[in-house]
Amino acid sequence: MSHPSSKPTSDRQDFQRRLQRIEVLVNAVETASDPRIRAAMLELMQTLLELHGTALERMLEIVFETGPAGRELIDRFGADHLTSGVLLLHGLHTLDLETR
Repeated sequence: MSHPSSKPTSDRQDFQRRLQRIEVLVNAVETASDPRIRAAMLELMQTLLELHGTALERMLEIVFETGPAGRELIDRFGADHLTSGVLLLHGLHTLDLETR
């Protein structure tokens, strides 16, 4: 079991590793020689991102509707490095760029 204070650093490193891997895979798709495969893979990635973004947005709405505790939870999502990154990816972060 890891020490609690090392967990955020480990999570951050894991998140960064995954982002780098995604970047490598996206680059591989974008440079695929078969244009039909390339187009299908890009559409697949876009569709998955849209699906996840729509579901996350609905989840945030449901949490928000629970009242003050839900709003506090959403603020915590925005302050957390991992969930904040995912919210940013989907354009759902609750804080504007200047405030972040």
